Amino acid sequence: MFKTIAKEIVAEHEVKKSRFIAYICPVNTEEEVQKIIEQLKIKWPSARHYCYAYILREKPHIERYSDDGEPSGTAGMPILDILKYSELENVVAVVIRYFGGTLLGTGGLVKAYTESVKLAIEKAQIIKMSRSAKIKIVTDYSNYGVIENECKKWGVHIKDVQFTDKVSIYLYVLIQEVDDLANLLINRTSNNIDFKIEGYEYIDIAKIKSI
Repeated sequence: MFKTIAKEIVAEHEVKKSRFIAYICPVNTEEEVQKIIEQLKIKWPSARHYCYAYILREKPHIERYSDDGEPSGTAGMPILDILKYSELENVVAVVIRYFGGTLLGTGGLVKAYTESVKLAIEKAQIIKMSRSAKIKIVTDYSNYGVIENECKKWGVHIKDVQFTDKVSIYLYVLIQEVDDLANLLINRTSNNIDFKIEGYEYIDIAKIKSI
């Protein structure tokens, strides 16, 4: 399980006429990170600096940052530190700076970049992602109501249902709960279901269970 943000967020503040625009966004790959940085340079052109940091859960675990011309250690590392302090993963934070004409000094820069990302994170919706199994259940029409009712009592959200000669039910289940749910449904339907795991994904827990 890990924490990330639900969607992109922008926050802005000003320090001695320098504009600091913080942008944070959920990501899964370094390719996504690079595309985002390119897009931000188009959206906010002619800025003096585009400093960033990101953390990915890829194997191996990846942490990267860039000061983009600011004095070493005054921008990228503080941004990364805030992401780590907030325990966020699969996320990128970019801070765009428009220079206001006044030098802030190393301490001032660290504070400005840190506060920018803090503001963005405070605005963000933090979600918990858990490795989950994508389940397909095929059964007779007579068992659909039983399965639907048991899933509701279990707290599992049914993602999709398809009606043909049989009923196909699609849902996500936390890895640690797959066996228990399968056994429950098999017992409640007198073993008249086909319960299959079709794959695994990291899913927002709130979309799997009511917690």
